[in-house]
Amino acid sequence: MNINKFLAFLAGLIFVFIVAISAIYVVKNGGTPAMRKISPEQRDNERPEYISLGKLRSSTKEDENGEKSVIVFTASISYDDTDIELYEDIKTNQYKITPIITGYFKTLTKAEILEKGEMRIKAEIKQKIDMTLVHGKINGIFFEEFQYLD
Repeated sequence: MNINKFLAFLAGLIFVFIVAISAIYVVKNGGTPAMRKISPEQRDNERPEYISLGKLRSSTKEDENGEKSVIVFTASISYDDTDIELYEDIKTNQYKITPIITGYFKTLTKAEILEKGEMRIKAEIKQKIDMTLVHGKINGIFFEEFQYLD
């Protein structure tokens, strides 16, 4: 029974100590949260220069043999990272942008994609994305890990 009283006393003492230290900390900091202050310039610099759309998958249109190819790729959009409105516009409309890209590849056969070439495809997709955005135009789109799965 004495050990229980001692443990209860010790627990109470630890509780009082924690409350006292917390109260001193709150009074010392004026009751404000302990967060580092970030200037607007720093906040602007923390935005990336591109927005990743992640790994996407699409299929091509059937060719003359009735065959389709599956395309797996990672897409990213580059933009002017000083344009806050454009950044928010892209992030808000990301759910519209992804189907634009995957839908583009569904309208072409594998041979047509290879014939058009990377630069022309990027320009056409960029134009479609720019028509969706309200607050500006993207700098470009780039693909990583572009693979055909036949």
